[in-house]
Amino acid sequence: MDGIRHLDRYSKGYVAVNGNPEVTHLKVTVSYNKGGMNMWTYKDEARGYYLSVTPIKRENQDGYCTETTTLFSGYKCFIHGATRFSSKVLQEHFATVVENYNKGEGAVSQMLAKLQTEKQVAI
Repeated sequence: MDGIRHLDRYSKGYVAVNGNPEVTHLKVTVSYNKGGMNMWTYKDEARGYYLSVTPIKRENQDGYCTETTTLFSGYKCFIHGATRFSSKVLQEHFATVVENYNKGEGAVSQMLAKLQTEKQVAI
């Protein structure tokens, strides 16, 4: 996993793929969500940490990087419930996701496999 960054309420990394010119990377994100009603799906979401994998197209131009994505093209799953945010817990969950990715196990590997077949890309 490349380009790992730990930001305020989420951590992200990128997995390079090939085979589809519209998808150059899969963005893997672990984030904290306060929960409540999701305005897109009208479903009640639990408070806690979530894992999401989104197909994107990354382009480097003139010293900056742009990301292009299609709405509703990725997957999201609940990892762990929490009543309050902790950056230490966020980093621990992201480290576990990276470890599972390296081993080829867990939810991140299942999501990557789904996106590989849907978007016809190879890691």
